[in-house]
Amino acid sequence: MWNRTAAKAGDAASTIHLNRPAVDALIAVSGERGVDPALHRPLKELLDRRSADGHGDDSFAAVYELLRLR
Repeated sequence: MWNRTAAKAGDAASTIHLNRPAVDALIAVSGERGVDPALHRPLKELLDRRSADGHGDDSFAAVYELLRLR
């Protein structure tokens, strides 16, 4: 999926709903491993916001497309 748009990624990418728990785990483990969890919180906030806005079934790659466009 590297260097591909969300539309081209299609089914190869999992949804925002599926990735939210993984990001929660990443934040938890980061602190345990000595990495500042604040590095991952903006991604978590973006995923939560997209999900709350009804975009939870969008591909995870779509999140990066949003970031790229900014």
